[in-house]
Amino acid sequence: PIISANWDFGDGQNSSILNPTHIYAASGTYNVIVSITTQFGSGSSSRQIIINPKPILIINQTTLKQCDDDLDGYSSFNLLEANSLIVSNPSAVTFAYFETLQEAQDVTNEILNTTNYTNQVVNSDTLFVRVTNANGCYRIAQLDLIVSTTLIPSSFQKIYTECDNAISGS
Repeated sequence: PIISANWDFGDGQNSSILNPTHIYAASGTYNVIVSITTQFGSGSSSRQIIINPKPILIINQTTLKQCDDDLDGYSSFNLLEANSLIVSNPSAVTFAYFETLQEAQDVTNEILNTTNYTNQVVNSDTLFVRVTNANGCYRIAQLDLIVSTTLIPSSFQKIYTECDNAISGS
């Protein structure tokens, strides 16, 4: 059995816990060293680990607005329109859309119809966009959907007239 262990995580942090957990503050390459002592002596081992960066989001929360054509509070959204609002280089990452934060975290019940999604709550809705880079690292952004309804009846008409000014030739 191990009597003691001393960990050097390569970022200036250390631990003497036998089975520690460690969170790195920044991405990078780190040399992790553990030195152990047993009843038979001591030894050490090292391993280089790479902490990959998460995707960089321009904004953590954005909004898409859509007009309501039949005054019911529901409209069809192209969710892909949010991609360039969330990251500066959409082609470098993948996007997945979810109705709840928990689903986005667990990658369950992904919205598959991203170009013709209808909001589930009258006049608004909140979705979550999981943005994943090539290393499998991800961040989640909030996408608010707003449906703009109008009270102008379809029979409303306004007629405008303009007089011709023959002197100026127009």
